[in-house]
Amino acid sequence: MNESENVGDQLQATENVLRNLIASILSDKLGGEWLVKTGVSQDRYDGWVRKREEEKKKLATGNLETRLLYFADFYDLKTIIVKNWGHFSAVFGERKEFEVFLSNLEDFRNPNAHARGLLPYQEHLALGICGEIRAKVARYRSKKETAKDCFPRIDSAYDNHGHTYPFRGIVSDRVEVRPGDRVEVVVHGSDPEGLPLEYQFKMEDGPEQIWSTINAFTFELTSAHIGMLRAVRFYIRFPRNYHAYNTYDHVETFLFDVLPLRS
Repeated sequence: MNESENVGDQLQATENVLRNLIASILSDKLGGEWLVKTGVSQDRYDGWVRKREEEKKKLATGNLETRLLYFADFYDLKTIIVKNWGHFSAVFGERKEFEVFLSNLEDFRNPNAHARGLLPYQEHLALGICGEIRAKVARYRSKKETAKDCFPRIDSAYDNHGHTYPFRGIVSDRVEVRPGDRVEVVVHGSDPEGLPLEYQFKMEDGPEQIWSTINAFTFELTSAHIGMLRAVRFYIRFPRNYHAYNTYDHVETFLFDVLPLRS
């Protein structure tokens, strides 16, 4: 799967980039209780709580996303950023432009309005807006973290066993798997200048994969992988002859406990 081909995937990744940005900035500016100070109505906030409770019932034994902001939609994210614009203007620049961007993405995310899918020009518009928003966030984050506007970052990642990045805690959750299970990882990154990215995936004790523009990885576990804290690492880089870390620009890791097959 090529990153540029799936509009729905790109919309979801952009949504998560905005959630992560909101959490990072407002937790710093508003303190530990920032979620109740975002400016959304009580009804909208209560709706997030209800959605989370419904997900808990559906996925009682699964690896559930628990961060409340992940149950907010594009409308809520736009409301939060606009109502706290003083904290976000350094990221997005022109407020009116940002509002138009988010209104368009909100419309594209509406399944009732596009039951038959997006038209080609709408797909191109959605991809362009997603790319512009993520590039702005990448430029802001790069300046904040390195004082240089130059390196790409991983925005989000997920696999078929419930891992998500950014992590709920400091590091990846550990998931129990067994030989014969498949690991499927999808990664999204963004470059400060909007350049296309290359991806590489490596299963611990497995062969190193070649760099590719394909942002997805599938691997079948074998008995050779049995052990605790087995790592799947995913890397990104941009097509320049310099990088943040020798041959790559950002790496993250999903952790697995690979258990023997039951006898």
